[in-house]
Formats: sequence, structure tokens, C-alpha cells
Amino acid sequence: MKKGKLVKEKNNWKIQGEKTTPVYGNFGLTEDLNGQEVEFDNSGGPVKFILHRGKKYEKIFSDLIHNERKNMYHKGMPQHKQQSSFKERYQTSESFAPYNFVPLNDSIINQESFTEHHVYRKDCLSGYIELSIETKTPLFIRGNDNNFLRVNDQPIIPGSSLRGMIREIVEIVSFGKMYYVTDSTLFKRRVHNEGESRAGFLHFEQGRYFIMPGTAKQLDKISENEFNYTFNTHESYCEFTTGSFGRNNIKVWQIYKIKGNKIKVPISLKKSYQDEDITRSGKVPNVFECSKSESVKGIIIPKEIGMPIFYTLDTNGNLESISHCKLGRMPYGKKIHDHIPDAIVDNKKNESIIDFATSIFGNTEFATRVFFEDAFLTEPNDNVYLGIDIQPKILASPKPTSYQLYLEPNNQGKAQDWNSNSNIRGHKMYWHRQTPHDESNYSWKERNDKTDSHPAPICPIKPDVAFTGRVRFENLTEIELGCLLTALELPENCAHKLGMAKPLGLGSIKINVELKRIDRKVRYASLFNEGNINEAISYENTASYKTNFQDLVKTKLNQTVAFWEIPRLKELYAMLEWVEDINGQNKWLEKTRYMEIERERKLYSQKAVLPRPSNNPHKTEKKRT
Repeated sequence: MKKGKLVKEKNNWKIQGEKTTPVYGNFGLTEDLNGQEVEFDNSGGPVKFILHRGKKYEKIFSDLIHNERKNMYHKGMPQHKQQSSFKERYQTSESFAPYNFVPLNDSIINQESFTEHHVYRKDCLSGYIELSIETKTPLFIRGNDNNFLRVNDQPIIPGSSLRGMIREIVEIVSFGKMYYVTDSTLFKRRVHNEGESRAGFLHFEQGRYFIMPGTAKQLDKISENEFNYTFNTHESYCEFTTGSFGRNNIKVWQIYKIKGNKIKVPISLKKSYQDEDITRSGKVPNVFECSKSESVKGIIIPKEIGMPIFYTLDTNGNLESISHCKLGRMPYGKKIHDHIPDAIVDNKKNESIIDFATSIFGNTEFATRVFFEDAFLTEPNDNVYLGIDIQPKILASPKPTSYQLYLEPNNQGKAQDWNSNSNIRGHKMYWHRQTPHDESNYSWKERNDKTDSHPAPICPIKPDVAFTGRVRFENLTEIELGCLLTALELPENCAHKLGMAKPLGLGSIKINVELKRIDRKVRYASLFNEGNINEAISYENTASYKTNFQDLVKTKLNQTVAFWEIPRLKELYAMLEWVEDINGQNKWLEKTRYMEIERERKLYSQKAVLPRPSNNPHKTEKKRT
């Protein structure tokens, strides 16, 4: 990447740097870019693209087609071939979703002036931050009765929800550790070329599971019923059917028991099958539970036969997977935490590093020094609900097979799966979107009848409803307070995300803060001040605290750009950006919805990856401060 100044002379653009580089073609450049510092790539000759404040300018598609058509015309290429060539060469394919990711940091910034909660320091600060919260889209936080969480029949925003939301932003803006990383195993549907599938019978004896080998054959008949089991103790076999898996005709198998050695089942394999493969359909027999209870679908399993299964062995001959069908689900070789660099994970290697999230919010060893109180309606009334028992659309859960969305692509921009060395994309966040409340295509309300996959009905709070809350802090350094304020008081054109149904557009809120500091020396010098309790509270400007923290981050990272222009934080800014007149437009709603298999079959088959948040055709280019 090269840098230079973008200049327009008459009707032509060029970039002035070490040498002048002309910009050929239509890049969609606007007059306000004239004289701006940009980055660009002209490897191979002509300028390929231009970057300005995270926005990417490329040759407009119609311009490329026009030039290519001229070339093809001179080459005498038939027109029907020209059309397919245009699409193949210039029609880019990128995935899209209601979410995107703030990339991982490369290292952790250490909080060098960390102070434990029980140590009083004169240079530390105490006080509280008044929060004024305004809902920008419907907001829903579930209570015990499936209604909005309430106290004394009035809705509240619990302090715990605010705390979790702010802690994540603190982790990002302070370049802290990656916390709460699961060691779960992910599964995929095995295909024909992935290992030899063997047949056998699963047994449970004296608290342990083992497999006895068998031999299987598929019968030349079909069935209309899934998961039927017929045991024959005289000939030691079981005849059974698998799931339909989208077919009208269900396969019928026979597995015969043969002589062989027991194969022990590792506890880790059982755990991954039962506890971690959460996407398995509930109608599929759990082979471990069936073996232990000695019955399957109400049919007794003879002890001398066991539960029929298929299994695979790895290259070292160790048991790799167990399933109820021949092409069953098998685990990836790597777990989720294997895709996060050790340098930034909260582990023993990094336990000597105290990051800002730990120093402010505490952990199992250090108590917190911030206390988030519940937020209540600024003006209590009953006319704050959008409606009751509204059925939201289905809320999808992460699918391990969509690794193109959750893992970084390789250097060629190709998707990598969970067996690769690619890192996860980072912190998952949801786009702001003003989905309509009516029955239109982009509404967050369900238009069809409810299914088992739908969440329970909800009664969300309307947009433009005000709440008031408070965050108390004790014994924070000025830098720590600046970090907390940076996470709370976002740039003017940004907003937070909170509560349920964020993928559907719910949960966008704006927070304004008012900082009140307590002078403890003055407070404890006298009980009263002019006849009143001496609280020793002073109102303070937040800007200096935020600036000091942000300058520290820039120094630690050796960055000279503005704080929100730091590459990682530029992606966070893109996810938090709130632009009223764009969030509800159909074009934006289309680019931030869930993909649908039937409509986006090509993107799924190509494993098209997500672009960076700042590379998404975003809403505005207001200067970040």
C-alpha cells in the first residue's frame, strides 16, 4: 500500500506522492476528497483501489464492463460468451450478515499502575457517572414471565446487562485479553472421502463405554419410518433405519456382530458428542444415552448385541467419531480456542499481565471497582411498550459449517475451516438497523405461524424512551477512568447494542454521561457543609480523562493517527456507527440481514467470506475523533 494526496485537475484525478500517479477510470470519487490524504494500490500498473478513512473506492462495475466489452469486441468474442465472462471476472461475491467482527489484537496493553480495591491511593478517584439512556430502536430484556424485566411493575435495564456490554467495549478499546474462550469441539457432516466408516455396537458396563466391532450392509429396500430398530439375538444383528436427511426414501441397514477386540471410548469423545454437539437434531437417538439405558425409541437393546453405531478411527488408530449413521457427524481436529493466539488469551502464560478490563472490573482474585446500578424510566408511565406478545422472527444460532463467516480467510481471501491455522475473526458485534414494526419484508415481526424454532413472544420498549442509571466507581486511576468513559461515552454518531434480538435490529441505545467526582479528603474532613451532609461532589468534564487514556493507547501501539482511526478501532467504530437516515433504508437492511440458503445458494457454495466492517458499503464518512 502506498500513500499520497488525492488531487483533481479539471476532470481528471491523480495521486501525488513520491511521484504522481494518474487515476484512470471511474472510482466514484467525490469533490470533498480533493486534497485528502489516501492510501492506494497500483501494483501491476493502474490504480486498483483507493482507501480513505476506511472507505474503499474501486472501479465502478459499469466502467469495467465498458472497457472489457471494447477489448472483447476487438478480439471477436461472441456476445453470449462476453456476458458470462463479465460476471465471472467482475461480479464480486461477499457474504453478509446482521453481525460482523472487531479483529483480534496482536498483544495486550498492561495496566502498569494497577491498584487492588483494598489499597487506598491519594491519586486515585472515586465518584459516580450518571447515565442518560435513550432507546433508538425497540429494546427487550426478558424477565421471569417473558415480559420485559420489571420492578414494581415498571421496566428496568439491569445493571448486569449494562456491565457486560461495557466490559466488552473496554476489552476492545484497551487492547485487553480475550476472555471466556470456550474449548468446545465443533462438528461437521462427514462426506464419502473423509475416513473409512466402520460398523459396530456400543456397550456400557461398569461406568465405561466400549465398542465391539461389526460388519454392515445396506439392504435393497426402503422405509418410510425413521429410526426403527429390530434386534435378532439368534443371529446377532440389528436391522434399523437412519434419518430421512431430506429424502423421501429412508435407508435400511443391517449390522452383524463379529469377533474382535474391545475399543475403549475416551471420556473426551463422549463429552464432545453429548455436551458439545449442540446442533444435533433432538429426534436423532443419542447413542450414549441409549446404550446406558439399554433401550432405543422404546425398544429394549439386548445386552449381548448392544446399540448399533458407525465409527471412524484417525490415522493413529484412535477412535475419532461415533454416529448413528454411516456418514455421520465428526469433530474437527481443532477446538475454538486453538484459533486464538496464545499471546492475547486469558491463560497462565499471561496471568502476570493485568489488563484494563481486569483492573477495572476485577476477577476471581481482585474485586471490582465499578458498580453498575439498574436503570429506571426517567418518567415512569405505562405507555412505553410497543405491544405485548409480539412474535419475533427466528433468531439463528452460530453454525460451525459457516466457518467462512467466523474464521479469517487466507492470504488469497479464501475461506479456511476449523482444521486450519486461521484465527477467529474477533469480537462479534451486531449492526445497527432500524427494522420496521409493520408486516413488511424487513420487519422484525414474524408474519407466519410460529414454529418450534421461534423464540417466545415479547413485549419490547418503544424507541425514544428514556432511562436513567448510574455507575459508581472507587479508587480508579485517571487512566482507568478515561478507559471506562471511552467505552461509555462513544463518539457523537455512535450507539451501543443491548438486550435480546440484536440481529433483528432491536437493542440500539444512546448513552449520555455526566461525571461527578468525590473529593474524599474534603468529604471526610467534616460531616456537614453549611448545614447539609458534606458529599464533596464536583462536576467534571470527561474529555481530559478520555484523552489521557487514548493517548496512552496510541503511545503503547506506536500510533500517530487519531484514536478511532487506529485500524482495529476503526472496525469497532464502523460497527457502532449510528446514522438515522440510513439505518432504516431497504438497501442497508438488505445488506445486514441473515443470508438464506435458497436465495444465497451460490454464496454458500462458494464459501464467500465476510468483508471487514469498514469495507462494508457503510453509511457515512463523518470524521472520527
